Amino acid sequence: MSTSRSPGEWHQVARQQAALARLGRLGLQGHDVERLLEQALAVVAETLGIGDVALFELVPERERIIGRIALEDGRLLARRSMRKVHLPLGRRSLPGFAVASGEPVVASDLLHDDRFISRAPERGVAVRSAVAAPIGWESVAFGAFVAYDRTLRSWTVEEVDFVQALTFSVIGLYNAAKGLEQFTLLGVASRVFGPEEFTCVVMPMHISR
Repeated sequence: MSTSRSPGEWHQVARQQAALARLGRLGLQGHDVERLLEQALAVVAETLGIGDVALFELVPERERIIGRIALEDGRLLARRSMRKVHLPLGRRSLPGFAVASGEPVVASDLLHDDRFISRAPERGVAVRSAVAAPIGWESVAFGAFVAYDRTLRSWTVEEVDFVQALTFSVIGLYNAAKGLEQFTLLGVASRVFGPEEFTCVVMPMHISR
């Protein structure tokens, strides 16, 4: 880890590390998937100090992504409401752009970002900035995880890496009760928390059709 971080930055990193550890423990407690995802969103919102977090799933044959679960202004949305959210891939939506690009997308001002079309205003959601990270492993895309802020926000490198690292936790939470396959993640987590090896758990994600 770099020693040039301020005390505030060290505190932020420590909180993010603790949040990832909490998500790892959730996966080992054997709750149902929906309950695990609800708790995961709450952990993310608390850690980043936001109230809007969403998880989207890819439907490859339709070239669309659909909503799976979300917090809106701190409130858990009904699953049936989220399943009605259908967004296009590519530049026509932020989550779709993240999936298509295969890397995190950082937007400090959603309303004035010409890389994609923000669909949140169409739904009356007053978010202004976001970090969207694709969920997937190697060349296989599963969906997108998006953290929103209702104010203009300059996201730090640590926050972006944290959101990206969370996608691995999401994969694990989907089928936490099934067989575990361990792998060593030396990329995102090591940039945030140091050069040590981080053992994560990953399982295939079930995509609802």
